[in-house]
Amino acid sequence: MSTKVNQPKDDDKAISQIDPVGLYKFKTFQGVIDFSRAYWWRLVDRGDAPQSAFKDGNIRMWRGADILVWLEDPKTYKERVAAGDTSYPTLQRFIGEAARLAA
Repeated sequence: MSTKVNQPKDDDKAISQIDPVGLYKFKTFQGVIDFSRAYWWRLVDRGDAPQSAFKDGNIRMWRGADILVWLEDPKTYKERVAAGDTSYPTLQRFIGEAARLAA
């Protein structure tokens, strides 16, 4: 039996609009991942996607850095986080750009 694995869109422009230090509601980054809110919540519940960083009533928000790390390789996100490895190239690129702009 094969399992279908949904992949995020390969859309560098949309990804570049995610600031690592920002907080984002699901609808803000949904266009980047290209699947439903229900499927996203299944991934979050299983630990295969980042947990929300902010909760207030029905509002949930995720850290931009967590989304970027997940987008690097969604299939291995859970294992990477468990191993403490969250330093992926996209996140490092954005941190480098932010540091350069701040200088």
